[in-house]
Amino acid sequence: MKRNVALWILLVSGVGLLAFGALAIYALSMGQPFDPLALARRERPTFDANTYPTAVAQADANAIGWSVGSQAPEIELTDLKDETVRLSDLRGKPVLVNFWATWCAPCRIEMPVMEKKYRAYKESEKFVILAVDVKDDSGVDAVRRFLGELSLTFPVLLDSDGRAGTAYNVLGLPTSFFIDRRGVIRAARVGAMSEQYIDEQLQKIFAEE
Repeated sequence: MKRNVALWILLVSGVGLLAFGALAIYALSMGQPFDPLALARRERPTFDANTYPTAVAQADANAIGWSVGSQAPEIELTDLKDETVRLSDLRGKPVLVNFWATWCAPCRIEMPVMEKKYRAYKESEKFVILAVDVKDDSGVDAVRRFLGELSLTFPVLLDSDGRAGTAYNVLGLPTSFFIDRRGVIRAARVGAMSEQYIDEQLQKIFAEE
């Protein structure tokens, strides 16, 4: 009888230890910080949200912010020629601001399409692309190699201290903002853009007076 009781106690204790271990593993896994850029570096799929960030769109077009309907925050960065480029100097032209990195696989997929649209519209519509290389990329030499591999000609800016990414609340790559001639953000997207999506957003802006 005593032996049976001892075996029963051992069995219950073993089950309890297994349950405690499972709970500990679950707690540790839930406690890991979420790092979207780290996920992107491992080339996991980036999340895609057509409505980002329209859920918090501001009604006042004079307010500055990263949400659709707001005045786009100023961008003042240097390009690969070490020349300063300011978004405010481009007022009157449609602008696509695209945050990217050389290690971002979805960025590599969408950039040839961006280049195609840039070449098609840069003269007739004065269309401008500002491709903002994020602060934790692999360096200027890697950026130059990347551009050469894909034959990209649109302007590339270096966000070396991350201030532009912070101003636009960039959480994943690629992230793109379509800005109209008045400097208002008209659309935003996280994830690679298709040619159809780019065309749709540009045509809306081109149709404006």
